Formats: sequence, structure tokens, C-alpha cells
Amino acid sequence: MLAFRAGLTHPGTMGLDALLQHYFGTDDLDRLTESEVESGCQKVEIAFATERDPGRRFALWVVLHTLGAAPDPARAFKGAQERAAAIAYARAVDEAERLEASGTAAHPDDETD
Repeated sequence: MLAFRAGLTHPGTMGLDALLQHYFGTDDLDRLTESEVESGCQKVEIAFATERDPGRRFALWVVLHTLGAAPDPARAFKGAQERAAAIAYARAVDEAERLEASGTAAHPDDETD
């Protein structure tokens, strides 16, 4: 699990690879058909709607956001902290995509001396 190895999850929680495996049957979404992705998204949407733990809800929302299926943060999160975190995440992703499209994004192989 990439997120667990990076120290981004707490023990006992599911990292990104585990979430993808659980809801989509693989951690490589490029191998799935459009129909399989849609089916997996529906499963994630149901889990998101029924999940009570804020951290797990946020992780499910991030998966949906990555796939272009996330509800608007203002509707998705009742709590101000979770809503603000989702908005900040979405803005950061948008900015990273904008920078990548313009060719000004930093790449891991770039030297930063």
C-alpha cells in the first residue's frame, strides 16, 4: 500500500491501493473497461454515503474526485473542517494539473539545488 508506506495512513486503515482493490478489483484502473470503472464508482459512492468516520469518508471522496465523480464539497461534507480540506485538496489538484499542462510543474527527477 503506497499510502501506508509513505506514512499517510494510520494502522488499520486502508491505503489507496487497498481501496482500489476493494472497490474495483484491481489497483491498476487502466486495465478496467469504462463499465467496470463506473461499477466501481457506484460502490465507492455507496460507501461514501454510508461511511461515518470522517477520515474514511474523505479518502472515499478523494477516490471519487480522482475519477471525476465526487460530489461538490459543500454538499458532501457537513463539517467545516472536512469541507475546507476537500476544497483545499481540489484546488491543489487543479493547480497541479494546470502547472503540468503548462509545462511548469516540477518533476521528481528535476534537481532542486
